[in-house]
Amino acid sequence: MTTTQQRMAIIFDEWRKRWIEDPKDYIPLEEDGDPKTYGENCARFFEELANELDEKGLLPKPEKVENQWTVQ
Repeated sequence: MTTTQQRMAIIFDEWRKRWIEDPKDYIPLEEDGDPKTYGENCARFFEELANELDEKGLLPKPEKVENQWTVQ
């Protein structure tokens, strides 16, 4: 697995653990329940989890990638 894949797996595992413990707190929908924003809310929530896990030293450090994108 790449470092990015390892990080993602750890974040998903943490989300699953927390969801099992208390499902009502881990459904990232808007208050109105709009599913159109589900992906955006998940992305923000997973970023928060990543930051929290990084602060605790529980995630491998991301690989530094230079010139990843090429505009054509």
